[in-house]
Amino acid sequence: MAWRAADALGVDSIWVWDHFFPLSGDPAGAHFEGWSLLAAMAVETKRAMIGVMVSCNTYRNPDLLADMARTVDHLSGGRTYLGIGAGWFERDYAEYSYAFGTPGSRIRLLEDGLARIADRLSRLTPPPAGRLPIMIGASGPKIGLRLVATYGHAWNTFGSPEEFAAGNGLLNDWCDSVGR
Repeated sequence: MAWRAADALGVDSIWVWDHFFPLSGDPAGAHFEGWSLLAAMAVETKRAMIGVMVSCNTYRNPDLLADMARTVDHLSGGRTYLGIGAGWFERDYAEYSYAFGTPGSRIRLLEDGLARIADRLSRLTPPPAGRLPIMIGASGPKIGLRLVATYGHAWNTFGSPEEFAAGNGLLNDWCDSVGR
């Protein structure tokens, strides 16, 4: 598998995504579920951090997702990221009968989910094997970046260098505001 070769090359991290269908190319192309793949990667790699960039908060119960991430973290010997975001790919929602809602409702559910994940991780026995950093995919200046500042250890975003610089400045402001 590609993850074994990448790990042998010494890469720092290896990522899968949390979509149920290809985002480009053949819409009916071959595809696998991300967290199941991550469990396989955990036992077949030795060095690289691994993660899902990023899990959709509304595809799985947040308490269950915390437990899944903790379990994969143990399988990997403490090398797992818990990547999470609000979700955006409507086909995933429609095909699996999840309520798509609105961008606002999805970010509010992410906020609730992050609080639940933090609480669940604090109560799991055994706890995660490693740091289990949380990577949050978000870019909204009022809520999304506040959530990154409050709960995140890493940030996933996209855009031009100028858009990144502006978002990073806002994230720094939120970090100052929440005391991080």
